[in-house]
Amino acid sequence: MMKNTNNENSLGGADPGPSVSYQGCTVGATSGPSVAGDQEAERAGPGLSEIICDQGHQPIQPFSHKNISLFGTWNVRTLLPVGKPELVAKALSDYKVSICCLQEIRLPTSGCTILHTPDGKGTYHLYHSHSDKGLYGVGIALSSHLSSSVKDFQVISDRIIKIVLSAKPFDLVIISAYSPTNVSSPSCKDNFYSQLSDTISNIHRNNFVFVGLDANAKVGNDTNSANCKGYHCFHNVSCDNGHRLINLCSDNFLVASNTLFQHKAHHKVTWHSPDGKTRSMIDYILVKQRWRSSIHDTRAYWGSIDTAKSDHALVVSKIKLHFKITRPKTKALRFKTHLLKLPNVCNQFNAVLESKLQNLDNSSVNEICSSIKDSIIKTASQVLGKKHQTFSAWISSQTLDLIQRRHLLPRHLRPERSLLDKEIKMSLKNDRENYWSSIASKMEFANAVGDSRQLYKLIRQASGKNPSHISGRWV
Repeated sequence: MMKNTNNENSLGGADPGPSVSYQGCTVGATSGPSVAGDQEAERAGPGLSEIICDQGHQPIQPFSHKNISLFGTWNVRTLLPVGKPELVAKALSDYKVSICCLQEIRLPTSGCTILHTPDGKGTYHLYHSHSDKGLYGVGIALSSHLSSSVKDFQVISDRIIKIVLSAKPFDLVIISAYSPTNVSSPSCKDNFYSQLSDTISNIHRNNFVFVGLDANAKVGNDTNSANCKGYHCFHNVSCDNGHRLINLCSDNFLVASNTLFQHKAHHKVTWHSPDGKTRSMIDYILVKQRWRSSIHDTRAYWGSIDTAKSDHALVVSKIKLHFKITRPKTKALRFKTHLLKLPNVCNQFNAVLESKLQNLDNSSVNEICSSIKDSIIKTASQVLGKKHQTFSAWISSQTLDLIQRRHLLPRHLRPERSLLDKEIKMSLKNDRENYWSSIASKMEFANAVGDSRQLYKLIRQASGKNPSHISGRWV
């Protein structure tokens, strides 16, 4: 399930204002719908659970930038239909995209939303803007191992957002934008490109800039801007939005990576009309010209539209940089403290802990306190083991089979694909109904047996107010 982890005070709710900032964000372990039925009532005695779960520290080493070399941009049309967030996460996971700019997500509020893949094995953190009147809205999906590196998050407008990832030697700045269409008023387009240009120009010149943009623009071979585009445009003539996009690239020293590589037409175009007769390249990945040699390939993947239904293809750029992402040096350790309810485990824990506490010397109070804490953590790690994130998929295997059938069905069989789309939609609704019925049954059982901890855990899960999804400081 897609679960919003913010309230109105997190990022301004439905009224984000001109600029909303998020700093010092640390995304911790999440708990998805699998909390139901998982007996994790940690009754280990007064204070023990807090010491074990919250006071553990573990240094995290920086990791090479080659782990996040796949960047993407994708207009998903909307994330509101049942099961659409999970299917978008599945497509990103299938193509191994670590960072993806999403457009037209149409979520009503700004904030951070957690997306799980249907099998529960993949997790993405979606930082997104609000959507006025159910239109527009942009987001940036980060793989779970990158979420703790978020240094800054700003909502510029319902069409532009920016995220800064902490890295060495320079930070990574990702911008997701959705341009007005070519038939929009000139003032609307002027405001958008002026706002986007100001956002890019305010970034430090040394930082790596990645812009995922649905420009609604045709860039043709008629423009003489060798530094801003390559020689492999799909169109011959640029439209008005295309000229504006080239001017944006020229003013901010950007290059459209889609046009740098020779591919067949099917891998160049990023949008097609519902009848499949009209095709265009209107989605672009822009990077700084100084990093042009770091781009190894950029192309469209049309197989993504069968997983998450959209008329835009997922555009992926393979970028190799010698960066290191920095993450917080401390990480909370969580152990399976619910096992202490078992007598044999509890006796073993007490015996091991007692043997470790016997070696304490008569030092200062602070040293004794630190030694006791370290002894408890080491004992918990030895006897209980670490608690790992779990998530039970609510989308059934029957629904996933239908999605796979649609993926294998040739696209020219439009009536058959339309029937499958209806079956998938009904199957997703039934899966959602079964999921909530299961949650309600488990709530009733927890209330009947007097398990208040499990009951309130399920209530937090159902209401989307589980504090374990986000840990950090909202500003």
